[in-house]
Amino acid sequence: MQENPSQPAPPLLVLEGAHFAYPGGGTVFAGVDFNLRAGEFALVTGPSGGGKSSLLRLLSRLDAPSAGRLLLDGEDAAAIRPEVFRRRVIHMQQTPVLQDDSIRNNLLLPFGFAITKSEGPEPPDDAAMRAALERFLLADLGLDKKATECSVGQRQRLCLIRALFMRPRALLLDEPVSALDAESAGVVMREVERVNREDNVAVACVTHHGYEPPAGAVHWSVAGGEAHRVEV
Repeated sequence: MQENPSQPAPPLLVLEGAHFAYPGGGTVFAGVDFNLRAGEFALVTGPSGGGKSSLLRLLSRLDAPSAGRLLLDGEDAAAIRPEVFRRRVIHMQQTPVLQDDSIRNNLLLPFGFAITKSEGPEPPDDAAMRAALERFLLADLGLDKKATECSVGQRQRLCLIRALFMRPRALLLDEPVSALDAESAGVVMREVERVNREDNVAVACVTHHGYEPPAGAVHWSVAGGEAHRVEV
């Protein structure tokens, strides 16, 4: 039986009734719900300290709720091996993390993992890596340059390039352009939008930079321990 094209796809990521508190701190969430569909672009907004980054950490399994559950494709995420989950759902934290190694080796790092070899894409060659650097206005960086010698803004872009090479099902972006000038930020977000549109990658993006999301994006407001989908 064919699916009814008028029916929306089932959610890719679902957070149900999640409770979460940091050790020694106050409650962040008490029964929060969130969902993200394949190919959906979700802009997550709210006041500083309202829980936006904590929400992404729960969605990426960097933190676990004390109650409630996270589902990926309808399966309880707790039953999915962490390396499998993180191959499919990639979280980019605001502070980029790179190894003290060449740009080339940093971009190729996840392709050495067993899970990537079994179900991931082929590793990019030098030409593909140089083309990506050029698209992200990093053409002046050689692949042999130490990644840790790059600026914070350059490292943010390198982390995103690496994530896109992995072809994830979902991208969770926490302030991905916080260290970039307006031109570079525009380039980065247009590339994120392209992958969302053309490759059906689900995107949840936290940003404070007056970013205007693409047409059809959904908006979530996170504040006071709650997350609400906002009609705009």
